[in-house]
Amino acid sequence: MEVNRKSIQKKIADKWTTKSQNPQTIKNKWWKSKHIIRAINMRVAGLPLDGQSAGLVQKAKEMAGTSVPFSLGVSVGCGAGDKEMSLISQGLVEKFILYELSEYRVELGRNYAKSQGLSDRVTFVVGDAFEMLKQDEYCDFIHWNNSLHHMLDTEQAIKWSYKLLKKGGMFYMDDYVGKNYLQFNFKTSEICTRIRNILPKKYLVDENQPGKLLPIEVRPQSQSKVSQRDPSEAADSENILPSLLKYFTDAQITNTGGAVYNTILADMLTNIDKHSEIFVLDLLMIIDELLAELGENQYATAIAIK
Repeated sequence: MEVNRKSIQKKIADKWTTKSQNPQTIKNKWWKSKHIIRAINMRVAGLPLDGQSAGLVQKAKEMAGTSVPFSLGVSVGCGAGDKEMSLISQGLVEKFILYELSEYRVELGRNYAKSQGLSDRVTFVVGDAFEMLKQDEYCDFIHWNNSLHHMLDTEQAIKWSYKLLKKGGMFYMDDYVGKNYLQFNFKTSEICTRIRNILPKKYLVDENQPGKLLPIEVRPQSQSKVSQRDPSEAADSENILPSLLKYFTDAQITNTGGAVYNTILADMLTNIDKHSEIFVLDLLMIIDELLAELGENQYATAIAIK
């Protein structure tokens, strides 16, 4: 079992190293769109703020009150640590200990911390946080930003987080909470297919294959393909919210949708930008918000005080 765990961790580390070395593969993702980010922040904090998770940061500061800044934060799957360093710069957390499996991404993070003058406020650790850090009531801030859904056992990750937090400490999450292995149901598939069917063809041009259009029919990739590409990708994501409420019963959860923007918009953002027709994004984000209210959610934020 231990050999298999190490093998999986190496595959995950290699995958994220490769992804970091090829940033063009993520250039059209929804989180690169300032317009989409503002709409999501509006849902979380009631203001169309710039910056990913900016609405959640504001909400966290309001909820924490005089506890800000938290003295010590811990983050798992931190990548290059830019999100965590942003929280330091925004005055939410004083220092961070950051865990990451990819040595390459850690090296990027250390260089970035040096460039920002934050080397003395972030400590990067290459390795498995759950094996390396087992001390109860160790820190007063736990950070999960699109890394919790990469944990192979999300309940154990949340239980570990709860034990690690001191009383009065904050659990902070902005993450994918949809179906395992990025699956989605028939309703989402049907609505997204209908949206693509009525959009002008200029929005469906496949930038990677000139002369071809994106498929009209929207279906999830097979679980086996998702798992083969990255064994950690949403392996246990369905269990995040139930587990969160099991350990943090008073958690403030905001569903932030994703049925539309995470399912069909990534491949279309370049085309929408090219034609400078932002009203298309406005309409699609309204549809996404309505679907979220009906329970079609792939993302959520959560804040809880232990």
